Amino acid sequence: MVQPQTAVPDSSSSVLPKFEKSLEIVATLLLAFATVGSAWSAYQAKRWGGVQMFRMVAANGARSEAVRLSDKASQLTSIDVSMFLQYAAAVSSHQQQLSDFILQRFRPEMKVAVDAWLATHPLKNPDAPPSPFAMKEYSLSTLKQSDQMNQVALQKFERSQSRQRSRR
Repeated sequence: MVQPQTAVPDSSSSVLPKFEKSLEIVATLLLAFATVGSAWSAYQAKRWGGVQMFRMVAANGARSEAVRLSDKASQLTSIDVSMFLQYAAAVSSHQQQLSDFILQRFRPEMKVAVDAWLATHPLKNPDAPPSPFAMKEYSLSTLKQSDQMNQVALQKFERSQSRQRSRR
């Protein structure tokens, strides 16, 4: 018959439960910190994503305004060209009253350019510019505003992109 062995108390058995309990506490704390860190990261990502979105909306708004101003400048140029062609036709057909009428109705920016062009005596001077549109005096303020707004849009876009790159 086999004799039962008597259990010898093991000194490590009392240490093991303490070690396991400490290990569980450390693991729980690590998981808690990881959860809080993950939640904080998600919060920051959402927050910065919203900030970047607002910056992109501002850049797009500036770009839309630049396009609107550019379209307006194109429309004004078309009006100027049309009126100038009518003026040139009236001058060439010796309709003084009609040419004077049209000359008085040019837009102010166009009138400056036409007056400067006429001062070069284009009908007698072969070195005169071909039209008022080729003169530095012909300048559209809306086109300048469009260019400025394009610069603003570009700066806003670059700022939104640089902030995004710095977060990566």
